[in-house]
Amino acid sequence: MVRERTENLTDAPSAITAPAVQKAKPDAPEKPKRDFISLGEKVHNEVTYRGVDWLMNSAFGVLFAFATERTELGRKLWSRPLNKFFTRTFEPVVKFFGASPKVLTNSVGYGITFLSIMFGGTVTIPPLMALENPKNKVPFIKKIDHWFYGKREVENNPKFEKAYQEIEEEPKKDFGTGFKARFVALFPLLAFTLYEPSHLFVKKHFYDYLARGSKFIGEKMGMGAKKYWSEKSIGIPETAAALAAGKEIQTNSARLHDVIAFDFGLTIIYSFLHEITYKLFAQKKEDRHTHAAANHDAQQAPSSHDTAKSATPQAELAEGEEKTPRTHVGNVIHQDRIGAASQFAQGMA
Repeated sequence: MVRERTENLTDAPSAITAPAVQKAKPDAPEKPKRDFISLGEKVHNEVTYRGVDWLMNSAFGVLFAFATERTELGRKLWSRPLNKFFTRTFEPVVKFFGASPKVLTNSVGYGITFLSIMFGGTVTIPPLMALENPKNKVPFIKKIDHWFYGKREVENNPKFEKAYQEIEEEPKKDFGTGFKARFVALFPLLAFTLYEPSHLFVKKHFYDYLARGSKFIGEKMGMGAKKYWSEKSIGIPETAAALAAGKEIQTNSARLHDVIAFDFGLTIIYSFLHEITYKLFAQKKEDRHTHAAANHDAQQAPSSHDTAKSATPQAELAEGEEKTPRTHVGNVIHQDRIGAASQFAQGMA
């Protein structure tokens, strides 16, 4: 009897051989695409990334680049160390391709100007963070929306309240994210600038026109080099020193307009790249945190297998049977032994 039941139970499920139920790893929930963006939000975005990240960035970049290039302190602490660094870095590359020494000199100059401009513009990251902070962003947008749509429309239309709520729930844009996004956005621009053919092409067809415009505006505002030198040179004899000073003013003025053209022309492209990378990195960071929290909750929650095991009622156990868990085969063998003992007792009686 025991043998028959044991053989019939070879295909029966066993608690030992039952496969464990694996917990599925939850994915971070996808956020739905926004269906309404107000004019106030669009204006705020342009003020943030074209006003601050382009115009203000360019202004600080020009000041820093010109100061480090034209002052003795700036040359000592910034331009000369960078010159040595870029020369040692680019010299093997220039020799490998068989380029002329002039290419090396020009590339080193482009690299110093580029880093000077972009390092000076780093001070714009805190204002960007302030503008992207929902505590400042939402009131700013609401005020502009009041101008465009009217206060009554903004306060009574639920789509505006929904849009402001979505802004408050946007990923946080901190300094580390902004700094990382800045360098990622700058990398292709730096490579584009250091490659002399591409730089000269853009200079000829874009930067030179901006330099002429900058020079024209400066002269109309009374800040042209010719006007400045003519006023300073009244009563000064045309000595060699005076002529040298006048030539330096002309040179500095031309260099300043070149730096302005280079900075404003390049930074407008950077502002779009930085906007994309800043928002993207902030979203990725939030997704990682959301995914980690979801995984933690999934690990803490009991699996379906554990729940089924804990839900087995004790009342289903037969009377007189031990409370310790047995496999299905073990329970059958135990019942057979009880039956055999009972039959033996009856026979003896």
